[in-house]
Amino acid sequence: MYDLAGASLEKSKFMIKCHRGQDIDVKVNVDGHAILIWSSNLTDDSGKSYYGEHSLQYVQIFGGRERSHVPVFDDIIHDVAWVPNGEQFIVISGQ
Repeated sequence: MYDLAGASLEKSKFMIKCHRGQDIDVKVNVDGHAILIWSSNLTDDSGKSYYGEHSLQYVQIFGGRERSHVPVFDDIIHDVAWVPNGEQFIVISGQ
């Protein structure tokens, strides 16, 4: 994550690791204070899931640096969206 209004882009504000992610979708809430990072790997080497492996992280950008992994059913995510007020989000997960 970089601050585009900052003096330099040489140093990032912070980094977010997305292990084994082939596809990464970043969803910003309405006021820009938090993001959801949905990473997915379309193949599952363990053979447990036809849908691959998915991970969801919540990151608070302003007013703190809260970061947390969001637990999802069977490590499968079908969709993620912020509710219109941007204070909660909805995750559709599972098989």
